Amino acid sequence: MKKYESMNRLQEQFSMEGLVEELKREYGAKIGEKKEVYIWGTGLLGKFAHKQFTKSEWRVTAFIDNNTALAGKMIDGIPVIRPDMAEPSRLIVICTKFFPDIEKQIENTLSNPYIYYGILSVIYDEFEIWDMALEGMLEKLDTYRANYIRLFDKYADEISGCVLDAILNYRFTMKAAWLNRAYEETSVRSWGGGRRVF
Repeated sequence: MKKYESMNRLQEQFSMEGLVEELKREYGAKIGEKKEVYIWGTGLLGKFAHKQFTKSEWRVTAFIDNNTALAGKMIDGIPVIRPDMAEPSRLIVICTKFFPDIEKQIENTLSNPYIYYGILSVIYDEFEIWDMALEGMLEKLDTYRANYIRLFDKYADEISGCVLDAILNYRFTMKAAWLNRAYEETSVRSWGGGRRVF
Protein backbone atom coordinates (compact mmCIF):
# COMPACT_ATOMS: atom_id res chain seq x y z
CA MET A 1 0.00 0.00 0.00
CA LYS A 2 1.19 3.51 -0.82
CA LYS A 3 2.65 5.38 2.15
CA TYR A 4 0.82 8.65 2.78
CA GLU A 5 2.15 11.68 4.63
CA SER A 6 -0.77 11.76 7.05
CA MET A 7 -0.31 8.06 7.84
CA ASN A 8 3.29 8.80 8.81
CA ARG A 9 2.00 11.48 11.20
CA LEU A 10 -0.66 9.16 12.63
CA GLN A 11 1.98 6.54 13.38
CA GLU A 12 4.20 9.04 15.20
CA GLN A 13 3.94 9.97 18.86
CA PHE A 14 1.94 13.17 19.20
CA SER A 15 -0.61 14.74 21.49
CA MET A 16 -3.37 17.26 21.04
CA GLU A 17 -1.41 19.74 23.16
CA GLY A 18 1.66 19.22 20.99
CA LEU A 19 -0.34 19.83 17.82
CA VAL A 20 -1.76 23.06 19.27
CA GLU A 21 1.75 24.26 20.12
CA GLU A 22 2.93 23.36 16.62
CA LEU A 23 0.10 25.39 15.08
CA LYS A 24 0.74 28.28 17.47
CA ARG A 25 4.42 28.39 16.46
CA GLU A 26 3.62 28.41 12.76
CA TYR A 27 0.66 30.77 12.73
CA GLY A 28 1.86 32.86 15.67
CA ALA A 29 4.87 33.84 13.58
CA LYS A 30 2.51 35.04 10.84
CA ILE A 31 0.32 36.97 13.28
CA GLY A 32 3.19 38.48 15.26
CA GLU A 33 2.08 41.47 17.30
CA LYS A 34 -0.63 42.48 14.82
CA LYS A 35 -3.65 43.24 16.96
CA GLU A 36 -5.33 45.56 14.45
CA VAL A 37 -7.01 43.40 11.83
CA TYR A 38 -9.31 43.35 8.84
CA ILE A 39 -12.15 40.85 8.69
CA TRP A 40 -12.63 39.46 5.19
CA GLY A 41 -16.31 38.58 4.93
CA THR A 42 -19.45 40.44 5.94
CA GLY A 43 -21.71 37.41 6.44
CA LEU A 44 -22.63 35.56 9.60
CA LEU A 45 -19.09 34.34 10.32
CA GLY A 46 -17.64 37.83 9.80
CA LYS A 47 -20.12 39.30 12.27
CA PHE A 48 -19.54 36.45 14.73
CA ALA A 49 -15.77 37.01 14.53
CA HIS A 50 -16.22 40.74 15.09
CA LYS A 51 -18.06 40.01 18.35
CA GLN A 52 -15.22 37.70 19.38
CA PHE A 53 -12.65 40.40 18.68
CA THR A 54 -14.57 42.99 20.71
CA LYS A 55 -14.08 40.72 23.76
CA SER A 56 -10.32 40.57 23.21
CA GLU A 57 -7.40 42.98 22.86
CA TRP A 58 -7.66 42.73 19.08
CA ARG A 59 -9.28 45.60 17.15
CA VAL A 60 -11.12 45.32 13.84
CA THR A 61 -10.46 48.36 11.64
CA ALA A 62 -12.55 47.34 8.62
CA PHE A 63 -14.47 44.57 6.92
CA ILE A 64 -13.31 43.54 3.44
CA ASP A 65 -15.71 42.20 0.84
CA ASN A 66 -15.52 41.46 -2.90
CA ASN A 67 -19.02 42.86 -3.30
CA THR A 68 -18.17 46.42 -4.37
CA ALA A 69 -21.73 47.55 -3.61
CA LEU A 70 -20.91 47.16 0.10
CA ALA A 71 -17.85 49.44 -0.01
CA GLY A 72 -18.42 52.52 2.14
CA LYS A 73 -21.22 50.96 4.17
CA MET A 74 -20.94 50.30 7.91
CA ILE A 75 -21.46 47.04 9.80
CA ASP A 76 -21.62 47.28 13.59
CA GLY A 77 -19.91 50.67 13.32
CA ILE A 78 -17.04 49.27 11.21
CA PRO A 79 -16.53 50.39 7.58
CA VAL A 80 -16.57 47.95 4.66
CA ILE A 81 -13.76 48.37 2.13
CA ARG A 82 -12.74 46.82 -1.18
CA PRO A 83 -9.75 44.43 -1.16
CA ASP A 84 -7.59 46.96 -3.04
CA MET A 85 -8.10 49.47 -0.21
CA ALA A 86 -6.39 47.28 2.40
CA GLU A 87 -3.22 48.58 4.02
CA PRO A 88 -0.48 46.08 3.05
CA SER A 89 0.90 45.23 6.50
CA ARG A 90 -2.39 44.69 8.33
CA LEU A 91 -3.45 41.14 9.18
CA ILE A 92 -6.51 39.84 7.34
CA VAL A 93 -8.70 37.35 9.20
CA ILE A 94 -10.64 35.36 6.62
CA CYS A 95 -14.22 34.76 7.74
CA THR A 96 -15.92 32.85 4.96
CA LYS A 97 -16.39 29.18 4.13
CA PHE A 98 -14.70 29.92 0.82
CA PHE A 99 -11.43 30.64 2.63
CA PRO A 100 -9.25 28.55 0.24
CA ASP A 101 -10.36 30.78 -2.65
CA ILE A 102 -9.85 33.96 -0.62
CA GLU A 103 -6.37 32.82 0.37
CA LYS A 104 -5.51 32.44 -3.32
CA GLN A 105 -6.94 35.90 -4.06
CA ILE A 106 -4.87 37.48 -1.28
CA GLU A 107 -1.71 35.70 -2.42
CA ASN A 108 -2.27 36.80 -6.03
CA THR A 109 -3.34 40.41 -5.47
CA LEU A 110 -2.27 41.62 -2.00
CA SER A 111 0.79 41.48 0.24
CA ASN A 112 -1.09 41.22 3.54
CA PRO A 113 -0.50 38.46 6.06
CA TYR A 114 -3.68 36.44 6.55
CA ILE A 115 -5.20 33.70 8.67
CA TYR A 116 -8.50 31.81 8.59
CA TYR A 117 -10.72 32.46 11.63
CA GLY A 118 -11.10 28.71 12.13
CA ILE A 119 -7.39 28.48 12.92
CA LEU A 120 -7.64 31.22 15.55
CA SER A 121 -10.55 29.40 17.19
CA VAL A 122 -8.55 26.16 17.38
CA ILE A 123 -5.31 27.57 18.77
CA TYR A 124 -6.51 30.44 20.98
CA ASP A 125 -9.01 29.87 23.79
CA GLU A 126 -10.23 33.48 23.64
CA PHE A 127 -12.01 32.83 20.31
CA GLU A 128 -15.13 30.66 20.18
CA ILE A 129 -15.37 27.98 17.51
CA TRP A 130 -17.82 28.81 14.73
CA ASP A 131 -17.59 25.66 12.60
CA MET A 132 -18.51 22.70 14.78
CA ALA A 133 -16.53 20.43 12.43
CA LEU A 134 -13.45 21.97 14.09
CA GLU A 135 -14.65 21.12 17.60
CA GLY A 136 -12.23 18.58 19.04
CA MET A 137 -10.56 18.13 15.65
CA LEU A 138 -7.04 17.73 17.02
CA GLU A 139 -8.14 15.42 19.86
CA LYS A 140 -9.85 13.16 17.31
CA LEU A 141 -6.63 12.77 15.36
CA ASP A 142 -5.16 11.20 18.49
CA THR A 143 -8.24 9.32 19.75
CA TYR A 144 -9.18 7.76 16.41
CA ARG A 145 -5.74 7.42 14.85
CA ALA A 146 -6.04 3.60 14.49
CA ASN A 147 -9.41 4.02 12.76
CA TYR A 148 -7.98 6.56 10.33
CA ILE A 149 -5.10 4.23 9.49
CA ARG A 150 -7.58 1.40 8.81
CA LEU A 151 -9.47 3.67 6.43
CA PHE A 152 -6.45 3.68 4.14
CA ASP A 153 -6.87 -0.11 3.83
CA LYS A 154 -10.62 0.16 3.34
CA TYR A 155 -10.37 2.87 0.67
CA ALA A 156 -7.46 1.37 -1.19
CA ASP A 157 -8.03 2.98 -4.60
CA GLU A 158 -5.66 5.83 -5.39
CA ILE A 159 -8.26 8.62 -5.53
CA SER A 160 -9.80 7.74 -2.16
CA GLY A 161 -6.37 7.36 -0.55
CA CYS A 162 -5.19 10.73 -1.86
CA VAL A 163 -8.39 12.50 -0.75
CA LEU A 164 -8.26 10.94 2.73
CA ASP A 165 -4.58 11.89 3.00
CA ALA A 166 -5.34 15.49 1.99
CA ILE A 167 -8.20 15.82 4.50
CA LEU A 168 -6.12 14.40 7.36
CA ASN A 169 -3.15 16.60 6.45
CA TYR A 170 -5.49 19.60 6.55
CA ARG A 171 -6.49 18.61 10.07
CA PHE A 172 -2.86 18.35 11.13
CA THR A 173 -1.78 21.65 9.54
CA MET A 174 -4.98 23.64 8.82
CA LYS A 175 -3.43 24.67 5.50
CA ALA A 176 -6.04 25.29 2.80
CA ALA A 177 -3.66 23.90 0.17
CA TRP A 178 -4.55 20.41 1.42
CA LEU A 179 -8.27 21.06 0.88
CA ASN A 180 -7.49 22.33 -2.60
CA ARG A 181 -5.61 19.10 -3.26
CA ALA A 182 -8.63 17.06 -2.14
CA TYR A 183 -10.83 19.08 -4.53
CA GLU A 184 -8.37 18.57 -7.36
CA GLU A 185 -8.09 14.84 -6.80
CA THR A 186 -11.86 14.37 -6.96
CA SER A 187 -12.70 16.88 -9.67
CA VAL A 188 -9.87 16.14 -12.09
CA ARG A 189 -9.74 12.36 -11.72
CA SER A 190 -13.41 11.61 -11.09
CA TRP A 191 -15.25 14.36 -12.91
CA GLY A 192 -12.85 15.51 -15.59
CA GLY A 193 -12.14 18.79 -13.82
CA GLY A 194 -15.68 20.12 -13.90
CA ARG A 195 -17.10 19.49 -10.47
CA ARG A 196 -16.15 19.75 -6.82
CA VAL A 197 -17.39 17.00 -4.58
CA PHE A 198 -16.99 18.62 -1.14
